[in-house]
Amino acid sequence: MPWVIPSWGIGDTPLVPVNLAQISNPHSGTVGDPTNPDFELRVAQTGADGAPVDPASLQVTAQIVRNGNRVSPFGDTPAPGAVTVRAGDAPDLRRVAFTPVRIGNAKVVVTVTGQGGATASYTIDFYASKAASSTSRYLHLTADTSTAIDAGDGYLFIAGDEHRQIRLYDAERSGVPIALFHPGKNPNDSAGGEGEDDFEASARSGDSVFWLGSQSNSRKGEVQPSRHVVYETTIAGRGKDATLARVGAYGGLRRDLIAWDTANGRRYGFAAGSAEGAYPSVPDGFNIEGAEFAPDGTTLYLGFRAPLVGRKNGGDALIVPVTNIQQLTRGQASHATFGTPIELDFDGGSIRELRRNAAGEYLILTNDVSRYTAEELPTAVLQPALLWYWDGNPATEPQRLGGGEPLPPNVTDVSASLGSWEGIGAMPERLEPGSQVRLIMDQGYDHLFVPAGPITDELYYDMVNKDSRLIPTLMKARTDLVTLTGDLGYQLTVTGLAAFAEQLPGTTSAPRTATITNTGRKTVPVDALSVRGGDAGDFQLDPGSCARITLAPGDACSASLRYAPARGAVTSSAQLEVTSSAPLFNRSFGLTGTAGTGTFATSAAPTIDIVAPRVGDRLTATVAAWSPAAELRYQWLRGGAPIPGAAEAAYTATAADEGFTLSVRVTGTTPGYESKTRTSVPTAAVAVIASAPEPPFGGVRPPTILSWEPVRSRYAIEVVTRSGRQLRLTVRAPRIEAAKLSQRVTVKVAGIRATYRVTLRRGQATLKLGAKAKRLKTGTRAIVTVTVPELRYLVDKQPSGQQSHEVPSATKRIAVKLR
Repeated sequence: MPWVIPSWGIGDTPLVPVNLAQISNPHSGTVGDPTNPDFELRVAQTGADGAPVDPASLQVTAQIVRNGNRVSPFGDTPAPGAVTVRAGDAPDLRRVAFTPVRIGNAKVVVTVTGQGGATASYTIDFYASKAASSTSRYLHLTADTSTAIDAGDGYLFIAGDEHRQIRLYDAERSGVPIALFHPGKNPNDSAGGEGEDDFEASARSGDSVFWLGSQSNSRKGEVQPSRHVVYETTIAGRGKDATLARVGAYGGLRRDLIAWDTANGRRYGFAAGSAEGAYPSVPDGFNIEGAEFAPDGTTLYLGFRAPLVGRKNGGDALIVPVTNIQQLTRGQASHATFGTPIELDFDGGSIRELRRNAAGEYLILTNDVSRYTAEELPTAVLQPALLWYWDGNPATEPQRLGGGEPLPPNVTDVSASLGSWEGIGAMPERLEPGSQVRLIMDQGYDHLFVPAGPITDELYYDMVNKDSRLIPTLMKARTDLVTLTGDLGYQLTVTGLAAFAEQLPGTTSAPRTATITNTGRKTVPVDALSVRGGDAGDFQLDPGSCARITLAPGDACSASLRYAPARGAVTSSAQLEVTSSAPLFNRSFGLTGTAGTGTFATSAAPTIDIVAPRVGDRLTATVAAWSPAAELRYQWLRGGAPIPGAAEAAYTATAADEGFTLSVRVTGTTPGYESKTRTSVPTAAVAVIASAPEPPFGGVRPPTILSWEPVRSRYAIEVVTRSGRQLRLTVRAPRIEAAKLSQRVTVKVAGIRATYRVTLRRGQATLKLGAKAKRLKTGTRAIVTVTVPELRYLVDKQPSGQQSHEVPSATKRIAVKLR
């Protein structure tokens, strides 16, 4: 009779042995993962003569069997290659490979057929989890991964917040760990017990690696001393051969931090945030989740997830330097000593991990602790994460990477996704755009095996423990490559760009000097300067010393700018643009100026072509060009009084005009200028025709004047945001010419006391919010109120008459997100 047993497990390493039966079944894979782990089986048969049968002669097949009413991960009609069997690394080994196409659960029955047709079977309980990105890989047998140390050659040492073991994984292939390491006794463990270390941070300097518990309370607010530990280990070997050895441990870091903060005025509230019953991961909590060495290689930076500075939403993140960490773990010091704390602005985010490369550049992983409350932690919300570049200088603000957008969530369907990015793996030698880093995700509470909804959905998965977490053999955590984008140490700042004072249209301001300084860590070539944007024509630029220059860190150059508005009573907005071959994230700097109300430089009075008109004559008024060009409105006058309805450039004298002089008055307007009215010289008195003329049209009765129904419309108002805190306004009105949409509209923004006024051009305008909106952070959602005034005008119709076009005033409130 042949036999078959599972052989999949952790390789033979001189570390902790593992019970293979505990990890062999159930088995899981991930939809779309080309490196899904195989299930390895050992096969054998004893012949009738008692001798072993050559295992290479045994035939092994696999069959997919539905598991009750569960959704099959291989589809309703599995493809021929959905499950395959191939030879292993020894004659008696077979490897079963799986290619799932959707989330689900099925049985895979492996049958061995030997001599004489005898058979034996083994059933694999297979689960498929949801797809992530094409570069995602999964670390099996763990889900609560929190921190990682690069072991070289794509391998990572991984620690989590639910297990004391540190595990070595091939992070470029999905699968189980190849080795385990136990860091030894925790000095805070009770006699005969082993608590939870809650690993959340780690750091390496040379061959020394430090592993830190969170120092926090449990998520229920319980004080658990086992979390207050720091272990020191040494690393030997590389890649799959890397090993760890214990050096020592220290259990008093939390106590020392609380005492230090208390002695320095309780600025950070460590005592309150760590008290019994206090939640750890809220703005006024206490929780360390990042660690890395300072540039000196001996001072350890502790990155706090909580508290935020000020112990409130929106505060800066906190780093506290420990100056004697190695003396603590080696028993050479009894209390920690601390350096000057560092406070960094991550737009309200807090630190989940920080890593330094060989060039001294730091990559920091954050998420927004203010997005959720203590009652919601850790399973009620998706926690968006961001990456930041920092040069290690406490006086330098970090730079947000990736265009400011959060890191991609763990799957395309995020309705049931609760994973959070927590660790950074191997770091590139230089942080440059296009370089890649591997991030580690904690998926301890992620619903991996259901598409949405409760994890106990019987169509997919119902094997849970009291915490609604996966059984150990199905636990896994995601790791993925992220391509870095953004300035990454390339940083320019510009001074001297305060708003220009009010300037009359048609005039030019005095020059203003703009100083461009390289405040980053890398050399920046300035290839060209230009002014761009909707009102770029209102600004004049002389690049000065900034024309084709290379700025080393700390160097500066100067350019000259003038404001020369062409229109009046407007706020002009544009950007000073730096063209550079360096990957600058911030290369545009705002320009604003205000134009006063102008007066027409020339405004000619109209002239009438017939100076001695008679009844029936058609008179035409002409007006020489005004400067600037104006929109003219006409009004004919009879004896100096307006003639009702006579508001065009031409007028036909009627019997009512007999004996009166005629004149025409024009009123010129243009946006931003005071209106101007000019009146023609009057004609002679209108005379009657001496003899009756022949009947028009050969005696045929003339046509009647037609009456035209007014055209009535309504405004459609849109507002979109642009970078540099600009608003783009679009106003449309069906059946109304775009050229007529040139009114001056009023704009108010919630949170800004000022009222903006901007003139439409063919229904569009760009508004720069300027310095008044400085306190509104990028990403803030604001209510914009736009008011457009009433519009009325007349259009000539054929064969006779005029048609009125009318649009009533309108106000619209629109919510936008500032950029």
